[in-house]
Amino acid sequence: TLSYFSINVDNKVTKWLCRLYFKENKKFIVISSSNKNDTKIEFDNLDVLYTLSEQLTNRLNEIIS
Repeated sequence: TLSYFSINVDNKVTKWLCRLYFKENKKFIVISSSNKNDTKIEFDNLDVLYTLSEQLTNRLNEIIS
């Protein structure tokens, strides 16, 4: 899409791990959730994404299980 960058599992749009939004005035990541209660985190610096590695890994394990 034009509005976000998505990381998908098994190349399926219905199995998305996270979506990254880079708008002019703000950046944020949305991490998917099995119960549709997605997590949205705003950031200024891309280094913040490294702090989310555990959360992303846990969610990936849920998706592939």
